[in-house]
Amino acid sequence: MAYRSKAKVNALIARVESALEEYDFFRAEPVRGLLAELRGLVTDIGEVEGAVGGIRRQILKPVLEELESANKLGEYSKWGYRVGLAGGLLAIVALIVQIVQLVAR
Repeated sequence: MAYRSKAKVNALIARVESALEEYDFFRAEPVRGLLAELRGLVTDIGEVEGAVGGIRRQILKPVLEELESANKLGEYSKWGYRVGLAGGLLAIVALIVQIVQLVAR
């Protein structure tokens, strides 16, 4: 959870707790238990988000680098295809020229 969001949720929890102290007209123990659980969950979410950031750095960065490398290799492959195609056409032309020369003799 982003720092500001975590701070907002904690401020909201504090306001609810102060309201429970100020207006003591109902049994507040179940609500206090829920607020304590919510506070723990907010902390857990912050920790999970920190771990997700680490996972992104450790996994996504190398994957993106590999994709970038593969993209560069793809460019070489396109050039290889073009050069091979041109060589094949030249070979066909050379073969036709030789056949024509043999027939002309």
